[in-house]
Parts: sequence; structure tokens; C-alpha cells
Amino acid sequence: MAAAELRSRRVGPAQTSGGLGDHPLSQAKESGRQEQESAVQVQPGTFWLTRIVLLRSIAFIYFVAFSVAYQQNKQLLGEKGLLPGKLYLQKIQQYAGGKVGMKAISYAPTILWFLDWSDMDVHLDTIALLGMGLSMFILIAGCANMIIMLLLWMLYHSLVNIGQVWYSFGWESQLLETGFLSIFLCPVLTLRTIPHHTPPSKIVIWSFRWLIFRIMLGAGLIKIRGDRCWKDLTCMNYHYEVCTLHHEVLH
Repeated sequence: MAAAELRSRRVGPAQTSGGLGDHPLSQAKESGRQEQESAVQVQPGTFWLTRIVLLRSIAFIYFVAFSVAYQQNKQLLGEKGLLPGKLYLQKIQQYAGGKVGMKAISYAPTILWFLDWSDMDVHLDTIALLGMGLSMFILIAGCANMIIMLLLWMLYHSLVNIGQVWYSFGWESQLLETGFLSIFLCPVLTLRTIPHHTPPSKIVIWSFRWLIFRIMLGAGLIKIRGDRCWKDLTCMNYHYEVCTLHHEVLH
């Protein structure tokens, strides 16, 4: 009886203080184990830093693209724009049989099909502002999940598909393809810079490498086909001085 009472007195304080898990030695071991796991996961060749750099780079490009859309789309695609998006959607609707069905949506996939076209200027601004906000969050935090990247891709895809000639340049499709790949670079829901249970997929990393290779190869083939000075390796003597999008930084 006395022995049992003595044992209960010895065990009692440990239990009331939270058990063995709150012991300083146990906490030190737990923190050491977590640091060791983090050190193991952030190893060379695991592409953690690659994911952070890629996400922030893509977010910066998205932010610039949506900023330009916010400044220009009302003048280009708005109700009184040069090529109003409302008229473009109406023509597609007539082509698809006068209704908004799968034929019309597949011809020009955009969320604007499901909105009121009488407020086209407001919708264009809303899409641009949402894109700017989401991309700025990724740019600052250095992390994202599949939902955020999918939303960014859908928002910009909606603008490109009603952009007509204003969005018919090659870099629009390149941004969409890059943004689509970045969806699979992130975890589904987790918002952490280094999500321990979702390492970057090597398949996605190699897909980015394949994309870069195709862009560089395609740009080179187009130039070689255009002028023989590329074959002579003399075009770079004046290329940046006469290119279409001239800028002082190019010098």
C-alpha cells in the first residue's frame, strides 16, 4: 500500500506537467529530429530551391502581364474598345448556334461566358486585379499550391481567348504553357515554402527543361530561316538595335 502510494507520488508531477513529451530532453530530441529531417530534405538535387525560384519568376511574369491587362484591356477589349470582347463573344455565340454551349466554350474557353457582358469593363478589371493579387502573394511568399496556380492560369487563359489580335503573340502561349506546368510543381493545398511531404516532381522539372529547349530551338530556326546573316554569325552586331520591341536595357 505504502509502496503504491509512493509510486503514485513520483509519477504524479510528471503527469500533471504534461507527461514525458514535455520534458526538456524530449523536446530537444524532437527538435533535433525535425532539423535532421529538414536537412535531409533540403539536399542538392532535390530541387527545393528550383521550385521557389521558378514560382517567384512565373509569379513576376504573371504580375507584369496582369498589370498590362489592367492598364490596356478596357481600351482594347472593353465596351468602347478597339476590338470589343463583347462583340467577339457574340459572333462566336452566333457561330455556335446562338447559345452558350460546349461548341462556343471550346472555341474560346473563358470565364466571361458565365458573366454579364454588359459590365465587360468591370469584368476585365476584376480579372486583372485578381491576377495581380494572387501573383503578388506568390512573389512575396515564395510558395503556392495547385489551386492558386490553376486560378492564375484560368484567369489569364480567359483574357487570351478573347484578346484576338492583341493576344496573338507567341509569348502569350508560352506564358500559358509555363503556367500550366507550374500547377504541377506545387502541392495541392499546402502553402509552405518547403512542404516536407511534397518534394518537387522531377517529371515537371524535366518538362520545364523541354519547354526551354523548344523555345530556344524554335527561336533559332525562325531566325535562320529569315536571314542568312544568322548563318554567317553577323546578325548580333546590330540585332538589338533594330529589333521590334526596342528598349534601352537591350544595349
